[in-house]
Amino acid sequence: TLLSRMRRMGLVEEEGEGEGEDGNKNEDDDPLSSPQAGDDETVWDAVWRVPGLRKRIGGKKLKQVVEEVWRRLKDNESQSEETLDANDTELMTRGVATYQGITEVMVKRIELLVRVMRFLPSVHMLFPLSCVCRSWYVAFLRARSLVGAMDLTSAPKIEDLEFLWHIKKYGKAVRRVDISGCKYLSDIPLLDLCEKSRGLEELRVRDCRRLTDVGVSSILRKHRGTLRVLDVTRCYLDEGAFWHLFSEEGGGKVEVLQCAYCPLGDLFAGFLAQMQRRIKCLNLCGCSRISDFSLSRIIASCPLLSELHLEDTQAAEATLLAMAGEGPGGPGAASLRLETLDISCCQYVNDACLVRALRANTTLTALAISQCRLISDQALIEASQHLRSLQTLLMDTCPGITDAGLSAIAKSNPLLKKLSVQGNTAITDTSVTAVIDHCKKLQTLDLRGCYVSGGLVKEIESRMKTRKES
Repeated sequence: TLLSRMRRMGLVEEEGEGEGEDGNKNEDDDPLSSPQAGDDETVWDAVWRVPGLRKRIGGKKLKQVVEEVWRRLKDNESQSEETLDANDTELMTRGVATYQGITEVMVKRIELLVRVMRFLPSVHMLFPLSCVCRSWYVAFLRARSLVGAMDLTSAPKIEDLEFLWHIKKYGKAVRRVDISGCKYLSDIPLLDLCEKSRGLEELRVRDCRRLTDVGVSSILRKHRGTLRVLDVTRCYLDEGAFWHLFSEEGGGKVEVLQCAYCPLGDLFAGFLAQMQRRIKCLNLCGCSRISDFSLSRIIASCPLLSELHLEDTQAAEATLLAMAGEGPGGPGAASLRLETLDISCCQYVNDACLVRALRANTTLTALAISQCRLISDQALIEASQHLRSLQTLLMDTCPGITDAGLSAIAKSNPLLKKLSVQGNTAITDTSVTAVIDHCKKLQTLDLRGCYVSGGLVKEIESRMKTRKES
């Protein structure tokens, strides 16, 4: 930068120089020192101390002033390169002060641009903005350290070399990384990111099939003390990749853990139940190798859990009893208050255990029980006495559910916004009419595969259209 060049020329003293014998700095020997209180401190602070401005603001004339001073110092060999005479000091001060007004205006403009750029979700989106003009480039230099996110989901074909370039540019400032869907990336960029980033808080590598245990474990090993969100959905990772996440030094820090459709088993569940106590969102969909008992241990050990996804797992009676605080986990699960529960495609869930779980979690706003063939109207009728705040209900292909169960749950949940009963042949006009009459905020209704008359469908469409317009 220009400031470092001036220091090498001797125009500005290095830190620690200019001190007297008693260790105190002699301000008389430092004509370019920062102004005292009460002085006009617009020039030096605005030009030299604002990052990015010392190269961009001032134009060619300021550069000419610096070169003129340096030329005089080179011509006068008797004069020391570490000091300036009064004339040179006056020349430098006058040249900087010429752009005082411009500097103040530009600083305000750049600060406004920085505030706007901070709302962008990713530092990757800042790069095109830096090519607009000089002011936008300076704002980009400051904003890239404030955004702290690198979202490359819009570039699914990005390769290692381009990702390494982004890491080199913004790696130190990045706190959140999302490369979901980037199927050509390997472990090499992650290893480089592990060294460059100073404190990674969020890592999302969903559907990155080329990633292995090496890259993910290196991230978890270094950033286990700061990592809060980890999403490795549909990544072929072994249980050993999560070893550092469950270590005693870094355990208990992750709040969102999504490991859907990963080949994980009871060993992973055991470590998770012992070390992770702050998890609020857990997604284990498709992890069919984790047993029912291991799932119950996980739930019992996470008292802060509010969102749980167990689609297509071995969840059964032990798991649902743990949600009610009655499982093998003991009293640790008594304070569990779920808001979202997904147990779709869990073939061993029955009415008795589901009712006990719903009775203990009356704060549920989203419930998914699709393709649970052992659930009948009895569970919905009893659950309607406890659930009053459901907004999303998914009950696709549940042959045991009829008009009686759907009518009961609709009457007790007027805040329902999304309802899906696709493939339920026992649903007729009777229960659908009850849904429309009681759920005034309904926005989405899926009746495919149900025996509903065409006239009722048209009436539903007109009602929902009227509600949206009003």
